[in-house]
Amino acid sequence: MDVKSHFDSQSSLHHSISLNPLKYGFSLLVCLGLTACAVGPDFKKPDAPKVGVYTEKPVSSELATAPSIGGTKQTFDPAADIPAEWWSLYRSPELDALIKQALKRNPTLASADATLRAAQENANAAFGSLLFPSIGLGASATRQQITPSSFGLSSGNPNIFNLYNTSVSVNYNLDVFGGARRAVQSAQAQAEISGFQLESAYLSLTANIVTTAIREAALRAQYQSNLEIYEAQKNLADIIRKQLEIGTVSRVDLTSQVSLAAS
Repeated sequence: MDVKSHFDSQSSLHHSISLNPLKYGFSLLVCLGLTACAVGPDFKKPDAPKVGVYTEKPVSSELATAPSIGGTKQTFDPAADIPAEWWSLYRSPELDALIKQALKRNPTLASADATLRAAQENANAAFGSLLFPSIGLGASATRQQITPSSFGLSSGNPNIFNLYNTSVSVNYNLDVFGGARRAVQSAQAQAEISGFQLESAYLSLTANIVTTAIREAALRAQYQSNLEIYEAQKNLADIIRKQLEIGTVSRVDLTSQVSLAAS
């Protein structure tokens, strides 16, 4: 080796050594950048409103009393534990049976429940297919025939034999940018939304049934009260009619009472 070749080789070696740190540093920065990349920002739960009560002014813990049936003093207990079947506190077997029948046959509630189960299955499927490896196993068996002519031989009988193949495949999704994790989080969030929608449908249905039942009971009680008042006014008109026959009252009194009963 001459002197010129020696210096050229030394210069080339020095140049490659000087470039290696830059190359490795750039590769390291790329890897760090890839690990920091993610599809979409991290979810941050919104802050709860800074209020401690539902109303602007404190609500009285006692209801107004009235000199009538059911008008006794009633108080609220905010610390009381409300059961899931809160309507059972009314202690009405008829109301319990009505709500039980509605929960069993309501199409809206059934649809919300089916939507929730579908969302949960989708979340489980996304979690399993995107974050876990998939393993496949295959097997096959065939009969093969090799003729000697295919190897350049002019003589010999064809050789028939069995060929068995087995294969194992393992696939794993390298979630470099976080797209798979975001997809799983989205599916889980959709399942949570469906769960809240089911709870909303459940509460709306039971509350509407209880409200309607109480309103119907109030109307029935009002109708019965008006019917009793009418019967009393009618009986009083009969009494005044008899008094008119014996001359103790005038016809004006009878007409006034009949008009009052008819109203």
